Amino acid sequence: MLALMRQRMHFEFEHEDGTPPGPHPWHPSPQAPRELESHQSLTEREREVSQLMLGGSSTKEIARRMTISVETVRAHKKHLYAKLGINSQSELFALFWQARR
Repeated sequence: MLALMRQRMHFEFEHEDGTPPGPHPWHPSPQAPRELESHQSLTEREREVSQLMLGGSSTKEIARRMTISVETVRAHKKHLYAKLGINSQSELFALFWQARR
């Protein structure tokens, strides 16, 4: 468990030398397929929420990082799920993995 936490810290926190955290391997890169957005246009905030979700952040953590309320995050997630035709975070992960193939 400790090894997993150390690995995640690489992507979450500034490094000791002051360099910013690297991109998380689960976050869609700008070059990654845009199938998650293909038929529906996600807002910038919905994309940001989805990326944080894919990175493993909780609703509360997303709210803290985006400096918005937990209820606002829930609203973004609700709209995101509706636009993508999914019902859960696990389905979001599945869509992301399918899009990467």
